[in-house]
Amino acid sequence: MLGSFVVRVRPMKSVCYQYSTGRLLHGLFLHLVERVNPPLARELHEAKGQKPFTVSPLFGHFRTESGTKKAVAEEEYWFRFTALTEECCEALVRVFYGEAIPNATVMIEETPFLITGMDLAVGDIRGWSGLLPYDDLISTANGEPEITLCFQTPTTFRQGKINYVLPDPNLVFGSLLRKWNAYAPKKIPQEIKNFIFERVGLTQYRLSSRLYDLGDHSLIGFQGKCKYTVLGDQNEMTRYLNILADFAFFAGLGQKTTMGMGQVRRVG
Repeated sequence: MLGSFVVRVRPMKSVCYQYSTGRLLHGLFLHLVERVNPPLARELHEAKGQKPFTVSPLFGHFRTESGTKKAVAEEEYWFRFTALTEECCEALVRVFYGEAIPNATVMIEETPFLITGMDLAVGDIRGWSGLLPYDDLISTANGEPEITLCFQTPTTFRQGKINYVLPDPNLVFGSLLRKWNAYAPKKIPQEIKNFIFERVGLTQYRLSSRLYDLGDHSLIGFQGKCKYTVLGDQNEMTRYLNILADFAFFAGLGQKTTMGMGQVRRVG
């Protein structure tokens, strides 16, 4: 099961942030999961490498004040949590549609935020929300030879000891392949790696580099849109590539996807 839970909130008092809110929302995610499933929260916190969830930063209109971003009390903001396993999806359903949040209020760091609405498109993807089984991504995928991805938040890849800030198709689809095969019930064959290397090109892009401040350190990532094109005749590997492109909506890409980086979706 795949889930993307969009949460609309309003701060009960204005608050300034010196760094990205993704790190703060990561803490909120684990705290909320702990309320309904403490063993799962502990497992997610202690896990190394791949993790079956992503966390966005807080989106909305911020004012700039003395070098900080200010969330204003009368404004509405939103964030989303995604889940890549049945257990994580069930936990988030219990959190947001059960009784795990008294008075519909959550604490982001030390500031109370009132939950003003929830978006969850069941059996579909609508806006930034969706809840559907892996089989739906498989059954609806086609052999489209052109794929455009929108990188909504800064994205970067760890290559050895360096951060690689270009949307190389091998890194983009390789990252998605690892996550898919870690959590999906039906695996995509490793042969797709050769297909990507030999047949998939980055044919159009509109990107900029962005600094993403995590508080104790910062990373530079790329943000914008990229078009990838399959060169030559189409085959089953093209369909697998489309599955991975659709999966990006839930899985995120690259580093620090549990702290707001690598929020991606397919467009066009």
